[in-house]
Amino acid sequence: MVSAQIVSVGGKAISPDDKMLILFNEKATHDLKEVSLIQKFNDDVNEINLNSSSKIKINSEVYDIKYLGKLVNDNLKQIGHVTLAFKAKPQNPLESTIYLGNVVFPKVKVGDFIEYIN
Repeated sequence: MVSAQIVSVGGKAISPDDKMLILFNEKATHDLKEVSLIQKFNDDVNEINLNSSSKIKINSEVYDIKYLGKLVNDNLKQIGHVTLAFKAKPQNPLESTIYLGNVVFPKVKVGDFIEYIN
């Protein structure tokens, strides 16, 4: 398990209509920070090795991964990037995205935690 804390929420980062959260690490550009959640990892990101049976935990809510794009693990390790989609996987899924199925969209704020559970 690797945990991260949300340290910034961009002004255009949360849109419940889109049911997606875009995350980057602290090295994100100013433009990316405006549309993203910035996460600071508390653990070694090289320990991330998510697969289809892994889980994502946001605060106390645990989500099963329904689809894991093939770029997710590398993007998380290199730039702390992943998109969490709280909807079903489309016919042409984004490969930098984790689809969590049709579940309740979380309320997130600075100080909240995300856990990537291998």
